Amino acid sequence: MANKSLFASMLGRLPKANAVNEAGGRAYKLEPKHALAQVAATGTFGNAFYSTAETQLEEVLKLIDEVDDNQYLAKLALYAREKAFMKDMPAALLVALSVRDTELMHRVFDRVVDNGRVLRTVFQMIRSGQFKSEAGKGRVGLSSSVQRAFQRWLNSASIGKLLSASIGNDPSLRDILRMARPTPKDNARRAMFSWLTDKSIDKWAPATEADLPVEVQSLIAYRNSESEEAQALIAGGLDNVRWDLLSDAAKGPTVWAALARKMGPQAQRMNLNTLLRHDVFQCASTLRVDTVAGESRHGVSSHTMVDYVADRIAGESEIRRSKQFPYQYFAAYLNADDNVPQKIKTALHRAAEIACGNVPELPGPVVIGLDTSGSMSCAVTGNRGRGATSR
Repeated sequence: MANKSLFASMLGRLPKANAVNEAGGRAYKLEPKHALAQVAATGTFGNAFYSTAETQLEEVLKLIDEVDDNQYLAKLALYAREKAFMKDMPAALLVALSVRDTELMHRVFDRVVDNGRVLRTVFQMIRSGQFKSEAGKGRVGLSSSVQRAFQRWLNSASIGKLLSASIGNDPSLRDILRMARPTPKDNARRAMFSWLTDKSIDKWAPATEADLPVEVQSLIAYRNSESEEAQALIAGGLDNVRWDLLSDAAKGPTVWAALARKMGPQAQRMNLNTLLRHDVFQCASTLRVDTVAGESRHGVSSHTMVDYVADRIAGESEIRRSKQFPYQYFAAYLNADDNVPQKIKTALHRAAEIACGNVPELPGPVVIGLDTSGSMSCAVTGNRGRGATSR
Protein backbone atom coordinates (compact mmCIF):
# COMPACT_ATOMS: atom_id res chain seq x y z
CA MET A 1 0.00 0.00 0.00
CA ALA A 2 1.11 3.55 -0.69
CA ASN A 3 2.05 5.84 2.19
CA LYS A 4 -1.34 6.97 3.56
CA SER A 5 -0.03 10.13 5.17
CA LEU A 6 1.58 11.16 1.89
CA PHE A 7 -1.39 10.29 -0.32
CA ALA A 8 -4.26 11.19 2.02
CA SER A 9 -7.39 12.34 0.16
CA MET A 10 -7.67 15.44 2.37
CA LEU A 11 -4.31 16.77 1.15
CA GLY A 12 -5.55 16.97 -2.42
CA ARG A 13 -8.36 19.32 -1.41
CA LEU A 14 -6.04 21.88 0.19
CA PRO A 15 -4.07 24.50 -1.74
CA LYS A 16 -0.36 23.84 -1.75
CA ALA A 17 1.81 26.04 0.44
CA ASN A 18 3.90 28.36 -1.72
CA ALA A 19 6.01 30.20 0.85
CA VAL A 20 7.97 29.77 4.06
CA ASN A 21 7.27 31.97 7.09
CA GLU A 22 9.87 33.55 9.37
CA ALA A 23 9.84 30.57 11.72
CA GLY A 24 10.59 28.19 8.84
CA GLY A 25 7.11 26.72 8.52
CA ARG A 26 5.21 26.25 5.27
CA ALA A 27 2.84 29.10 4.56
CA TYR A 28 0.84 30.87 1.86
CA LYS A 29 2.11 33.95 0.07
CA LEU A 30 -0.38 36.80 0.34
CA GLU A 31 -1.37 39.04 -2.54
CA PRO A 32 0.25 42.52 -2.27
CA LYS A 33 -3.01 44.25 -1.24
CA HIS A 34 -3.70 41.63 1.43
CA ALA A 35 -0.12 41.71 2.70
CA LEU A 36 -0.11 45.53 2.85
CA ALA A 37 -3.41 45.56 4.75
CA GLN A 38 -1.99 43.10 7.27
CA VAL A 39 1.12 45.22 7.81
CA ALA A 40 -0.90 48.46 7.95
CA ALA A 41 -3.08 47.10 10.76
CA THR A 42 -0.27 45.52 12.81
CA GLY A 43 3.09 47.09 11.90
CA THR A 44 4.90 49.58 14.12
CA PHE A 45 8.26 50.27 12.42
CA GLY A 46 9.94 48.88 15.54
CA ASN A 47 12.27 46.00 16.20
CA ALA A 48 10.44 42.68 16.54
CA PHE A 49 11.49 39.06 17.01
CA TYR A 50 11.69 38.25 13.32
CA SER A 51 12.35 41.69 11.84
CA THR A 52 14.02 45.01 12.48
CA ALA A 53 12.59 48.47 11.94
CA GLU A 54 14.62 48.71 8.73
CA THR A 55 13.30 45.45 7.26
CA GLN A 56 9.72 46.46 8.11
CA LEU A 57 10.18 49.75 6.25
CA GLU A 58 11.66 47.91 3.26
CA GLU A 59 8.68 45.56 3.21
CA VAL A 60 6.14 48.39 3.39
CA LEU A 61 7.83 50.36 0.61
CA LYS A 62 8.02 47.23 -1.55
CA LEU A 63 4.33 46.43 -1.03
CA ILE A 64 3.28 50.02 -1.74
CA ASP A 65 5.17 49.88 -5.03
CA GLU A 66 3.38 46.63 -5.91
CA VAL A 67 -0.10 48.07 -5.23
CA ASP A 68 -1.04 50.16 -8.26
CA ASP A 69 -4.30 51.43 -6.78
CA ASN A 70 -4.24 54.84 -5.10
CA GLN A 71 -7.89 54.58 -4.02
CA TYR A 72 -6.98 51.43 -2.12
CA LEU A 73 -4.03 53.16 -0.43
CA ALA A 74 -6.28 56.03 0.65
CA LYS A 75 -8.97 53.71 2.04
CA LEU A 76 -6.33 51.60 3.80
CA ALA A 77 -4.80 54.70 5.40
CA LEU A 78 -8.23 55.65 6.79
CA TYR A 79 -8.92 52.11 8.00
CA ALA A 80 -5.52 51.81 9.69
CA ARG A 81 -6.04 55.11 11.54
CA GLU A 82 -9.75 55.05 12.36
CA LYS A 83 -10.40 51.33 12.84
CA ALA A 84 -7.03 49.78 13.71
CA PHE A 85 -5.94 52.91 15.67
CA MET A 86 -2.44 52.80 14.18
CA LYS A 87 -0.22 55.88 13.95
CA ASP A 88 2.92 55.27 11.90
CA MET A 89 1.46 53.02 9.19
CA PRO A 90 -1.39 55.34 8.10
CA ALA A 91 1.12 58.20 8.12
CA ALA A 92 3.37 56.20 5.79
CA LEU A 93 0.47 55.49 3.42
CA LEU A 94 -0.45 59.19 3.44
CA VAL A 95 3.12 60.17 2.53
CA ALA A 96 3.07 57.59 -0.27
CA LEU A 97 -0.11 59.21 -1.59
CA SER A 98 1.54 62.64 -1.45
CA VAL A 99 3.93 61.58 -4.23
CA ARG A 100 1.35 59.55 -6.21
CA ASP A 101 -2.01 61.33 -6.00
CA THR A 102 -2.13 64.73 -4.28
CA GLU A 103 -5.90 65.08 -4.72
CA LEU A 104 -6.53 61.87 -2.77
CA MET A 105 -3.92 62.90 -0.22
CA HIS A 106 -5.86 66.14 0.48
CA ARG A 107 -9.16 64.24 0.79
CA VAL A 108 -7.90 61.95 3.55
CA PHE A 109 -5.25 64.18 5.19
CA ASP A 110 -7.40 65.62 7.97
CA ARG A 111 -8.85 62.23 8.90
CA VAL A 112 -5.47 60.51 9.06
CA VAL A 113 -3.72 63.46 10.73
CA ASP A 114 -6.17 63.83 13.60
CA ASN A 115 -3.62 64.96 16.20
CA GLY A 116 -0.24 66.63 16.49
CA ARG A 117 1.69 63.43 16.97
CA VAL A 118 0.59 62.07 13.59
CA LEU A 119 1.33 65.48 12.03
CA ARG A 120 4.90 65.33 13.33
CA THR A 121 5.22 61.72 12.13
CA VAL A 122 4.11 62.65 8.60
CA PHE A 123 6.55 65.57 8.58
CA GLN A 124 9.41 63.34 9.74
CA MET A 125 8.65 60.71 7.09
CA ILE A 126 8.56 63.31 4.32
CA ARG A 127 11.87 64.80 5.47
CA SER A 128 13.49 61.35 5.48
CA GLY A 129 13.31 61.09 1.69
CA GLN A 130 12.37 57.39 1.92
CA PHE A 131 9.20 57.77 -0.15
CA LYS A 132 10.22 58.29 -3.74
CA SER A 133 8.30 59.56 -6.74
CA GLU A 134 7.87 57.62 -9.97
CA ALA A 135 11.08 59.25 -11.17
CA GLY A 136 12.87 57.62 -8.25
CA LYS A 137 13.60 60.87 -6.42
CA GLY A 138 13.09 61.12 -2.68
CA ARG A 139 11.61 64.38 -1.43
CA VAL A 140 13.08 65.91 1.73
CA GLY A 141 10.99 69.09 1.75
CA LEU A 142 7.32 69.97 1.59
CA SER A 143 5.89 70.26 -1.91
CA SER A 144 3.47 73.13 -2.46
CA SER A 145 0.55 70.69 -2.26
CA VAL A 146 1.70 69.08 0.98
CA GLN A 147 2.51 72.52 2.36
CA ARG A 148 -1.10 73.58 1.78
CA ALA A 149 -2.33 70.53 3.69
CA PHE A 150 -0.07 71.39 6.63
CA GLN A 151 -1.15 75.05 6.52
CA ARG A 152 -4.81 74.05 6.57
CA TRP A 153 -4.27 71.76 9.58
CA LEU A 154 -2.28 74.38 11.52
CA ASN A 155 -4.89 77.09 10.94
CA SER A 156 -7.90 74.91 11.75
CA ALA A 157 -6.53 72.96 14.74
CA SER A 158 -7.89 73.87 18.16
CA ILE A 159 -5.62 75.57 20.68
CA GLY A 160 -5.57 72.34 22.69
CA LYS A 161 -4.41 70.38 19.64
CA LEU A 162 -1.67 72.89 18.88
CA LEU A 163 -0.43 72.80 22.47
CA SER A 164 -0.45 69.00 22.43
CA ALA A 165 1.45 69.04 19.13
CA SER A 166 4.13 71.21 20.73
CA ILE A 167 5.12 68.33 23.04
CA GLY A 168 8.18 66.54 21.70
CA ASN A 169 11.19 67.27 19.53
CA ASP A 170 12.94 66.02 16.42
CA PRO A 171 10.86 67.18 14.69
CA SER A 172 9.22 69.83 16.83
CA LEU A 173 6.12 71.84 16.04
CA ARG A 174 8.46 74.80 15.68
CA ASP A 175 10.24 72.98 12.83
CA ILE A 176 6.91 72.30 11.12
CA LEU A 177 5.72 75.91 11.43
CA ARG A 178 8.97 77.24 10.01
CA MET A 179 8.79 74.95 6.97
CA ALA A 180 5.01 75.02 6.38
CA ARG A 181 4.90 78.84 6.81
CA PRO A 182 1.11 79.10 7.36
CA THR A 183 -0.53 82.50 6.93
CA PRO A 184 -2.39 83.12 10.23
CA LYS A 185 -6.14 83.47 9.83
CA ASP A 186 -6.37 86.14 12.56
CA ASN A 187 -4.28 87.91 15.20
CA ALA A 188 -4.98 85.24 17.81
CA ARG A 189 -3.52 82.59 15.52
CA ARG A 190 -0.66 84.95 14.55
CA ALA A 191 0.25 85.41 18.21
CA MET A 192 -0.03 81.66 18.78
CA PHE A 193 2.31 80.82 15.90
CA SER A 194 4.78 83.50 17.02
CA TRP A 195 4.80 82.16 20.58
CA LEU A 196 5.26 78.57 19.39
CA THR A 197 8.25 79.58 17.24
CA ASP A 198 9.84 81.67 20.03
CA LYS A 199 9.67 84.94 18.13
CA SER A 200 10.39 88.05 20.15
CA ILE A 201 7.19 89.96 20.94
CA ASP A 202 8.24 92.99 18.89
CA LYS A 203 8.04 90.77 15.77
CA TRP A 204 4.44 89.67 16.38
CA ALA A 205 2.87 92.76 14.75
CA PRO A 206 0.07 93.36 14.11
CA ALA A 207 -0.62 90.82 16.90
CA THR A 208 0.29 91.53 20.52
CA GLU A 209 0.76 89.44 23.64
CA ALA A 210 -2.85 90.23 24.56
CA ASP A 211 -3.98 88.30 21.47
CA LEU A 212 -2.68 85.02 22.88
CA PRO A 213 -5.48 82.56 23.73
CA VAL A 214 -6.51 82.42 27.38
CA GLU A 215 -5.12 78.88 27.72
CA VAL A 216 -1.67 80.03 26.62
CA GLN A 217 -1.70 83.04 28.92
CA SER A 218 -2.63 80.76 31.82
CA LEU A 219 0.12 78.31 30.82
CA ILE A 220 2.68 81.13 30.87
CA ALA A 221 1.40 82.24 34.29
CA TYR A 222 1.67 78.65 35.56
CA ARG A 223 5.27 78.35 34.43
CA ASN A 224 6.14 81.70 36.00
CA SER A 225 4.44 80.93 39.34
CA GLU A 226 6.78 80.96 42.31
CA SER A 227 4.68 78.98 44.79
CA GLU A 228 3.31 75.44 44.78
CA GLU A 229 -0.14 76.62 45.81
CA ALA A 230 -0.39 79.19 43.01
CA GLN A 231 0.66 76.59 40.46
CA ALA A 232 -1.88 74.07 41.71
CA LEU A 233 -4.66 76.67 41.50
CA ILE A 234 -3.79 77.61 37.91
CA ALA A 235 -3.35 73.96 36.86
CA GLY A 236 -6.86 73.15 38.08
CA GLY A 237 -8.33 75.65 35.62
CA LEU A 238 -6.34 74.59 32.57
CA ASP A 239 -8.96 72.21 31.23
CA ASN A 240 -7.75 72.22 27.61
CA VAL A 241 -4.03 71.84 28.36
CA ARG A 242 -2.50 68.38 28.64
CA TRP A 243 -0.88 67.49 31.94
CA ASP A 244 2.48 66.67 30.33
CA LEU A 245 2.79 70.31 29.19
CA LEU A 246 2.74 71.26 32.86
CA SER A 247 4.84 68.51 34.42
CA ASP A 248 8.27 69.96 33.66
CA ALA A 249 7.57 73.05 35.78
CA ALA A 250 5.59 71.37 38.61
CA LYS A 251 6.95 72.48 41.99
CA GLY A 252 5.70 69.81 44.41
CA PRO A 253 3.23 67.07 45.41
CA THR A 254 0.24 69.43 45.52
CA VAL A 255 0.83 70.45 41.92
CA TRP A 256 1.39 66.85 40.88
CA ALA A 257 -1.89 65.89 42.53
CA ALA A 258 -3.59 68.55 40.40
CA LEU A 259 -1.89 67.10 37.32
CA ALA A 260 -3.03 63.60 38.27
CA ARG A 261 -6.61 64.86 38.30
CA LYS A 262 -6.09 66.25 34.79
CA MET A 263 -4.88 62.87 33.50
CA GLY A 264 -7.29 60.52 31.85
CA PRO A 265 -7.58 57.00 33.30
CA GLN A 266 -5.18 55.60 30.70
CA ALA A 267 -2.54 58.26 31.41
CA GLN A 268 -2.90 57.45 35.11
CA ARG A 269 -2.45 53.76 34.35
CA MET A 270 0.76 54.43 32.41
CA ASN A 271 2.21 56.87 34.96
CA LEU A 272 1.65 55.16 38.30
CA ASN A 273 5.36 55.06 39.09
CA THR A 274 5.69 58.75 38.17
CA LEU A 275 2.86 59.66 40.54
CA LEU A 276 4.49 57.55 43.24
CA ARG A 277 7.86 59.32 42.82
CA HIS A 278 6.19 62.69 43.26
CA ASP A 279 4.36 61.64 46.48
CA VAL A 280 0.91 62.05 44.90
CA PHE A 281 -0.52 59.07 46.77
CA GLN A 282 0.14 60.80 50.08
CA CYS A 283 -2.12 63.70 49.13
CA ALA A 284 -5.80 64.19 49.78
CA SER A 285 -7.97 64.48 46.71
CA THR A 286 -9.15 68.03 46.05
CA LEU A 287 -12.74 68.02 44.88
CA ARG A 288 -14.54 70.86 43.11
CA VAL A 289 -17.65 72.08 44.94
CA ASP A 290 -20.23 74.32 43.23
CA THR A 291 -21.71 77.02 45.44
CA VAL A 292 -25.26 78.42 45.28
CA ALA A 293 -23.94 81.54 43.55
CA GLY A 294 -22.65 79.39 40.72
CA GLU A 295 -19.01 79.87 41.63
CA SER A 296 -16.67 76.89 41.92
CA ARG A 297 -14.20 76.44 44.76
CA HIS A 298 -11.72 73.77 45.73
CA GLY A 299 -11.95 72.07 49.09
CA VAL A 300 -9.91 69.22 50.58
CA SER A 301 -11.83 66.08 51.51
CA SER A 302 -10.92 62.84 53.22
CA HIS A 303 -11.06 61.13 49.81
CA THR A 304 -7.41 60.35 49.09
CA MET A 305 -5.62 60.39 45.75
CA VAL A 306 -5.23 56.63 46.13
CA ASP A 307 -9.03 56.30 46.14
CA TYR A 308 -9.38 58.76 43.28
CA VAL A 309 -6.86 57.05 40.98
CA ALA A 310 -8.14 53.56 41.81
CA ASP A 311 -11.75 54.57 41.10
CA ARG A 312 -10.85 56.14 37.76
CA ILE A 313 -8.68 53.26 36.55
CA ALA A 314 -11.42 50.73 37.29
CA GLY A 315 -14.28 52.92 36.05
CA GLU A 316 -16.36 50.61 33.87
CA SER A 317 -17.82 53.25 31.55
CA GLU A 318 -14.39 54.72 30.82
CA ILE A 319 -12.89 51.29 30.12
CA ARG A 320 -15.72 50.52 27.69
CA ARG A 321 -15.36 53.89 25.98
CA SER A 322 -11.57 53.76 25.60
CA LYS A 323 -11.63 50.18 24.23
CA GLN A 324 -8.50 49.26 26.19
CA PHE A 325 -7.58 45.58 26.21
CA PRO A 326 -6.73 43.38 29.24
CA TYR A 327 -3.03 43.06 28.39
CA GLN A 328 -2.57 46.83 28.87
CA TYR A 329 -3.70 46.62 32.48
CA PHE A 330 -1.66 43.46 32.95
CA ALA A 331 1.46 45.27 31.71
CA ALA A 332 0.79 48.16 34.10
CA TYR A 333 0.37 45.71 36.98
CA LEU A 334 3.64 43.93 36.19
CA ASN A 335 5.60 47.17 35.92
CA ALA A 336 4.09 48.93 38.93
CA ASP A 337 6.60 49.70 41.67
CA ASP A 338 6.33 47.59 44.83
CA ASN A 339 5.33 50.75 46.74
CA VAL A 340 2.31 51.52 44.54
CA PRO A 341 -0.67 51.13 46.92
CA GLN A 342 -2.38 47.74 46.85
CA LYS A 343 -5.76 49.37 46.28
CA ILE A 344 -4.53 50.66 42.91
CA LYS A 345 -3.09 47.26 41.98
CA THR A 346 -6.44 45.70 42.82
CA ALA A 347 -8.10 48.29 40.58
CA LEU A 348 -5.80 47.22 37.72
CA HIS A 349 -6.89 43.62 38.25
CA ARG A 350 -10.56 44.61 38.21
CA ALA A 351 -10.03 46.81 35.14
CA ALA A 352 -8.40 43.93 33.25
CA GLU A 353 -11.47 41.78 33.91
CA ILE A 354 -13.82 44.53 32.69
CA ALA A 355 -11.63 45.08 29.61
CA CYS A 356 -12.26 41.48 28.55
CA GLY A 357 -15.61 42.83 27.35
CA ASN A 358 -13.74 45.01 24.84
CA VAL A 359 -12.39 41.98 22.99
CA PRO A 360 -14.54 41.76 19.84
CA GLU A 361 -16.84 38.80 19.43
CA LEU A 362 -15.99 36.74 16.36
CA PRO A 363 -19.01 35.42 14.42
CA GLY A 364 -19.12 31.86 13.16
CA PRO A 365 -16.78 28.96 13.92
CA VAL A 366 -13.49 29.96 15.55
CA VAL A 367 -10.28 27.96 15.41
CA ILE A 368 -7.74 28.63 18.15
CA GLY A 369 -4.18 27.86 17.07
CA LEU A 370 -1.35 27.73 19.57
CA ASP A 371 1.70 29.68 18.41
CA THR A 372 4.85 27.77 19.34
CA SER A 373 7.26 29.83 17.24
CA GLY A 374 10.32 31.52 18.70
CA SER A 375 8.58 34.87 19.12
CA MET A 376 6.46 33.39 21.90
CA SER A 377 9.53 33.38 24.13
CA CYS A 378 9.39 37.18 24.36
CA ALA A 379 7.98 38.90 27.43
CA VAL A 380 4.33 39.92 27.17
CA THR A 381 5.36 43.49 28.05
CA GLY A 382 7.84 43.68 25.18
CA ASN A 383 11.49 42.90 24.55
CA ARG A 384 13.62 46.01 24.93
CA GLY A 385 17.09 44.46 25.01
CA ARG A 386 19.70 44.08 27.71
CA GLY A 387 19.30 46.06 30.90
CA ALA A 388 15.60 46.75 30.33
CA THR A 389 12.79 45.99 32.76
CA SER A 390 10.74 43.67 30.54
CA ARG A 391 9.06 40.88 32.49
